[in-house]
Amino acid sequence: MRVLVRPRLGPRFCLTLVLALIVLLPGAAAAQMTRVAGVVLSDDGKPVRGAAVVAAQDTTDVNNPRQTVSDEKGRFTLIGLPTGAWWLVASAPGFEPQRLGIRVRVLGAPPSYTMRLTRDPLWRPDALEDIDAAAIFRDMDRAEQAAKAGRHDEAITVYRSLLQKAPALTTLQAAIAGTQHDRGAHADAAATYRGFLAGEPDAHRARIHLAECLRETGDAAGAERELRLVIERAGTSPEGEAAALALRRLHQ
Repeated sequence: MRVLVRPRLGPRFCLTLVLALIVLLPGAAAAQMTRVAGVVLSDDGKPVRGAAVVAAQDTTDVNNPRQTVSDEKGRFTLIGLPTGAWWLVASAPGFEPQRLGIRVRVLGAPPSYTMRLTRDPLWRPDALEDIDAAAIFRDMDRAEQAAKAGRHDEAITVYRSLLQKAPALTTLQAAIAGTQHDRGAHADAAATYRGFLAGEPDAHRARIHLAECLRETGDAAGAERELRLVIERAGTSPEGEAAALALRRLHQ
């Protein structure tokens, strides 16, 4: 009589099988485990500390882009980006923003990108000369962590304190508006976005966020006006396409 012996599946085999299933099954958690890293440098090759790095997709995730801040060596990391096409946008006081198109994949080594920022010729070097950059970096990180944890009032308080210390960091207004939006204070967020856009009229993504706030307050006409303005100014850029998509959704 033949005796069939079932092979014993060791821990390594089981772990390999689980990982393979995670990668191969559609919609599995692996899509949320991607990691994108890189470094932000100035045009002369020096690391840019405290640069805001935002990742946003062309046609989705319009109102909830992923974002982080570069460390003292200019390094940044974004975790949990779904696979597909993304745009990275790096910006910092004294520099012109840079946009980089990337494609996020699950398989293979985590990609790393270098983003080089060109100095803004209109920037006043003395605008932040009396500011403790390390303290600003710590406070920005504290505000972001508070916002992620749902402590919106705390985050807004920290952002406003930073803005008082460093009025040149106008992007903090957009951070305040985004946090107000997350808290559900859509009218307040719209007012803050308007204040930011008064000084940065070509901040197209902020204008898209403003349109979303207006829509949620019931001002569909105002939302459409802002979206059409982005489409007119941004054309076929990712921001223009995102505005066109938001406009179509507005009329659904």
